[in-house]
Amino acid sequence: MTKNTSSKKTILYYISTAVVLRDKELMLEKIEKNCDVFSDNSDRISIVWMIQSDCREKLEIFFPELLPRFDHAVELLSKTGSRLEESDDKTDTCYDECDAFYGDWSYAAWRCLKQKKPVMIQSAMV
Repeated sequence: MTKNTSSKKTILYYISTAVVLRDKELMLEKIEKNCDVFSDNSDRISIVWMIQSDCREKLEIFFPELLPRFDHAVELLSKTGSRLEESDDKTDTCYDECDAFYGDWSYAAWRCLKQKKPVMIQSAMV
């Protein structure tokens, strides 16, 4: 993948398992709200959505009642034209193409900071 050269900005949106497990419904609601923002701004931004690879499996173990809502959030994001990357292995290829980072504090956020890209950490409480 190469760096985005269009006027449309690419945002790497990262969701970590720990934050979803900690904030549960609040985080899933936050993701759904983000879908609205991403859709409303699809003419200016494109989203590469990275879910930590074990997120769905951990939800299935610890909070199976949240799986339908989690799956709904994934479906909503796919309808926004976002590209879903479910493997942590692909994260490295996403750094070069993204212009900014939004999501949970993680190695992905740290790496974008090191590349001097704008980083915004999401909070389920906001």
